[in-house]
Amino acid sequence: MWLITSSVMAVSTSNYAIVTYDGTDLATNTVSIMDTIELVQPAYFCLSSSSDPRITADSVSLSGGGLVSGTVTNTRTIDQTYYIVDETSRPDIRFTFTNVTAEPIEILFEGYYDGNPAHSWTLYLWDFTDSSWDVINSDALPDTSGADFGEVYPIPEPQTNYVSGGVVTSRWYLSASIVAANEVGFDYTAILQAQVNIETAGVFTAVGGYGECVTSKRFTHDLTAGTITNTVAGVYDFSLGGSGTGSTNTAFRGAIFTNDVISPVQFYRTIGGGGDIGNAWGHGSLALPAGTKIDARVTSDKDNSHAAFFDFKFKCEKIDN
Repeated sequence: MWLITSSVMAVSTSNYAIVTYDGTDLATNTVSIMDTIELVQPAYFCLSSSSDPRITADSVSLSGGGLVSGTVTNTRTIDQTYYIVDETSRPDIRFTFTNVTAEPIEILFEGYYDGNPAHSWTLYLWDFTDSSWDVINSDALPDTSGADFGEVYPIPEPQTNYVSGGVVTSRWYLSASIVAANEVGFDYTAILQAQVNIETAGVFTAVGGYGECVTSKRFTHDLTAGTITNTVAGVYDFSLGGSGTGSTNTAFRGAIFTNDVISPVQFYRTIGGGGDIGNAWGHGSLALPAGTKIDARVTSDKDNSHAAFFDFKFKCEKIDN
């Protein structure tokens, strides 16, 4: 006959103090129980700056050239449906962008020009300070083959001259002689606006304007400033980065700061001449006392540079008990 025995953990309370015995050690409060059985106290945050920094056109007006087909709606996605204008008269095409909330740093174009190689299109922006059209690029559509291509046109300083009340207006004008059969097709055009403005090379600028991915636990935060503070000491696993772009031919560096001191958790990303978009991430663990102020910052190797993010995340999780 088999004799079966079992042991039962005894748990009692005295004045609401937890008492437990695991066969070896006696734990008399919540903290010692956590230490004894090595439970991790949950503490985490996840902040996201994920608003699309590209602003597509709200409207388009045509005061020269003939409308072949399309509306402004066709310029909001890259899908090979076009707003097409011919050269039956001299084309003068103006796009109005609204709801621009930061400095406009680039004009983006996808489309085609089926025309004469000697014909130069000029791209302008309306300067609200000087009340004039400023030349942004004097050879804005260099590919005349009729094949699709893309261009990125940096907007010169001071970019604040080109936005007023959230409005930016671009103008595409053909100053050369015209050929009625020639045509330009806009598949996409947008204003890229800055999310981080870096005035001085090597000086870090805070990333702000976050929303919470999930409700933070054991952290307090200021989402506008982008700062977050832990309420319990511990070892935390951090990551920051995501998908973004920025000023052309510029090397960017992102880092986590704790109590205004740079940490080893960093990422690097270089943007080429084409205004490319890509991912960059930094990962690492930091041991922090309670009450540590934490934030993410970005810098670059050039003065007056700008970064824009399509999905930037700044997050961490406590990994010890």
